[in-house]
Amino acid sequence: MDTGAASVSDEVMAKTLGGGAMMRKKKRPRPGDDDGKKKKQKPNDPPLAPTPAPPAGAPRAPDGSLDAPPKLSLKLLEAKKVWLTLKDVQGLVLWILGQELPPRWAFLERAHLIPHVMVVALNSLSLPVWTQHGSNAMPFLSSLLDPVAADPLSPSPNHTPFYHVPTRLHTSTRDMRKDAFLAEFFKKEGRKKKQQPPPQLQPQGTAAVLAGHLKATADAAEKKPEEDKQQPAAAPSAPTVPAEAKPQPGKSPAKPAGGEAGAGAPAVGGRPAVAIPDICAQRAFEMLADFVASEDQLQEHGFMLTRIGDAFEADYVSTVPAAELNRELTDRERIVCLDCEMCLTKNGHELTRISLVDWKGAVLYDELVRPEAEITDYLTQFSGITPAMLTNVTTRLRDVQNHLLTNNIFSETLILGHSLENDMKALRLIHTNIVDTTILYPHFQGPPYKSALRYLTNKYLNRSVQGARNASGGVVPGHDSVQDAIAALDLVKLKLAGGPAFGVPGKQQTEPVLKLIQGRSCVVDNIYSIRKIPLKGCSCDAVPVMNDADAVKKAAKSSVKGKFCFVHLHELEGYFDAIEWDEDHEAADDTVLKKILAGLDESVKQLYHAAPPDTLFCFLSGQSNGVAGGDQVDTDPEALLKGWDNARQGTLFIGLKQSKPPRET
Repeated sequence: MDTGAASVSDEVMAKTLGGGAMMRKKKRPRPGDDDGKKKKQKPNDPPLAPTPAPPAGAPRAPDGSLDAPPKLSLKLLEAKKVWLTLKDVQGLVLWILGQELPPRWAFLERAHLIPHVMVVALNSLSLPVWTQHGSNAMPFLSSLLDPVAADPLSPSPNHTPFYHVPTRLHTSTRDMRKDAFLAEFFKKEGRKKKQQPPPQLQPQGTAAVLAGHLKATADAAEKKPEEDKQQPAAAPSAPTVPAEAKPQPGKSPAKPAGGEAGAGAPAVGGRPAVAIPDICAQRAFEMLADFVASEDQLQEHGFMLTRIGDAFEADYVSTVPAAELNRELTDRERIVCLDCEMCLTKNGHELTRISLVDWKGAVLYDELVRPEAEITDYLTQFSGITPAMLTNVTTRLRDVQNHLLTNNIFSETLILGHSLENDMKALRLIHTNIVDTTILYPHFQGPPYKSALRYLTNKYLNRSVQGARNASGGVVPGHDSVQDAIAALDLVKLKLAGGPAFGVPGKQQTEPVLKLIQGRSCVVDNIYSIRKIPLKGCSCDAVPVMNDADAVKKAAKSSVKGKFCFVHLHELEGYFDAIEWDEDHEAADDTVLKKILAGLDESVKQLYHAAPPDTLFCFLSGQSNGVAGGDQVDTDPEALLKGWDNARQGTLFIGLKQSKPPRET
């Protein structure tokens, strides 16, 4: 028997069967332990000395260790962003100080080590101003962008440069008031509430939405004579648009027989068209009072409200009360629905057809119109108008205006329609009692976006317009103004049945950003701007100041107390406001501007030095004006839109304060 083999077998058996000492894993020694064993504290032993903290200003540990400083890097290409918005900056702040998800455009290592976040609004420091004067007039801010040149002896881990990124406001061009960016930054958009059907309606489909009103229609049908009720009902079929319904050369367009709402509009995809509730004109007139567009809505959608300026020069006419014409409003004049078709002339888009229907869908007025200027494009694919249709037409715009103002439309009349601002411009008509389906059924993205009439009719009425088939099966080119007017009318009736919430996308819920920040925050600004910031229910100190010097002083003190500080500097903005309407501002000396920029740079320097190390700084231009953006705001519409667009463009300087401050160039 081989003893050597036996000893090897015994050793293998011992390992396999689990000798305790062999199978146990050896503990890793901890820092301060002797020979891998933790030193126990005896009652009579002196207390263990704590690990001393590194002295202030000492170099931080390199990246990868537990004591490494925070590090910011931008990933704009990965996030497919050409510029950033204030919502992007807001999301980064709430990720650091709140409970938001990390943004895709930025990566921040060890974000929990950031002690303070400071957002400094430098209004009117636009990209053109910075490119032309920034590097020379603002040396300290320039040094933050190029820290290697500012302090070449500092090791690279402690040298995280600031990033310079263009920004753009999402504020509507029609809402570029002073400090409009404050509402965009200090309000957090939450999830949209789901569109809830009205309580009295059933959520089984669009047709069931009208259950209550259809019952009223059925009750009214019971009051008809018995012989009418005994007649068998005809099977429903998808109506078609006959060829003779289109306007003939030299004649007014044919009126649909019976004038029933929805006539001539086929159902979509085999789905039955939605039954429209039967509401009397008097009751509808009272209900529609809650849906008339406000003056602000009319201005936002481009309606002409007064006969001054462009309206006076373009010979606009205004509706007058019926009493001035010794008339009493009838049901056919209380509510009308309007649609127009236009062709392109040398003077722009001009009226070529007008259709007017009453509340029941009966045609009141349907006329072809010859424009004053020569037609350059009939736009048949959109208007349905051909050269042959206007061959013998002699009706002019002035004739249409005289007829409407004396027979159909008075100042008390409610005009219904879709995108009526275009129709009113074509008619050169000023009227304020407007019910527009683009307002009743707003686009889910909000203004200036609008839903097309074809989309709304398909979605809510299960009908198709602007492309119906004629008797031979072919598609009728272009729009039919009578069909479009009836479609808009039925959408309004459906809105009355469903209530104000029907057809409105889920509203965006907002809550104050300062309420979501975990920790004390501070807002330093003038009293007028502070009033525009939502502070209710927030643990925030609102510090009103009189000038930039006072703002810097107060903000420097708050940086060592709270977690977040917003400071708004206005001196540069005031400079551009003073010269905004000065025609000679381009020829003015830049000495004053450079002096203001130097003072702004000194304010940035003081705020930077007062903050603790690893503070995240966001120097953003907030909101510019036309002059700061590179153009003077003018009364010309194109120049005004360009000035608005410039005002939305800005710039952002973002980065972390180094443990060792940069040296000025």
